[in-house]
Amino acid sequence: AVGRRRLRLFAASAVVVLSGLATYAVFFSDAFGRAMQRILLPASHIRAVGDAEILEVVPGHATVVAGDPQAIRVHCRVRDDAEPEAVLVCTAAAGEFRREMRLLGDGEFGFTFPEIRTPFRYRVIVNGTESDLYRIDVTERPAVVRIDLRYKYPEYTGLAPYAEDDSNGDLKGVAGTTVGLIITANKAVRAGRLADYPPGAVAATVDTDNPRRLTADLVIRETGSYTIRIEDREGHKNRSPIVHRVNALPDRPHSARTT
Repeated sequence: AVGRRRLRLFAASAVVVLSGLATYAVFFSDAFGRAMQRILLPASHIRAVGDAEILEVVPGHATVVAGDPQAIRVHCRVRDDAEPEAVLVCTAAAGEFRREMRLLGDGEFGFTFPEIRTPFRYRVIVNGTESDLYRIDVTERPAVVRIDLRYKYPEYTGLAPYAEDDSNGDLKGVAGTTVGLIITANKAVRAGRLADYPPGAVAATVDTDNPRRLTADLVIRETGSYTIRIEDREGHKNRSPIVHRVNALPDRPHSARTT
């Protein structure tokens, strides 16, 4: 009998506690959710809530090309009687660092990194209210790291095909010489072309088995120059491509071979 009374008392107490939690959850859903998250996921990031409402953080999660700048913006709503202030909190391999964000306008703060070299996580705190946790990843800008050349001279010259491996990219031959370029990039690419040589751009073909390698043929017509333009799978392009010379030699067969 005593055991049953204790059981009924325990059940009644549990009902009261659960009813209280349910009421709290209805009227204070955000706070209740954060409290439960602290209990169930103690290692997770729990957003603090202060005197502001964070509406948007830009860019959120992002991938940046190494060396490029990156702006962080936060749009928020601050209580009328509160002095607005925002801090950018970042965590990288070297540890945590903070940057004060500048007020850009009504409800908008910003901070710009002049260049990004390593990945980091970040969050924004506005008047005690924390944003979600975001991540900035870093990728390499695509670049040409090697050029191999394959010369095919006009038939009348009587010259055999000629290979020039690990070339500087400059070309030399009589008019009508076709030069096959085998281009190697530092990372996988999705497109490329030879540009800035008449009569117009020449599309390069990406090797499906090795997407770091492209091939293209250029026919020497006149003395001039060309550049190699490549684009990686994220749409990033190589910056300031090298200008390669094209030297059209006089029409003398025995002087056509590159030395």
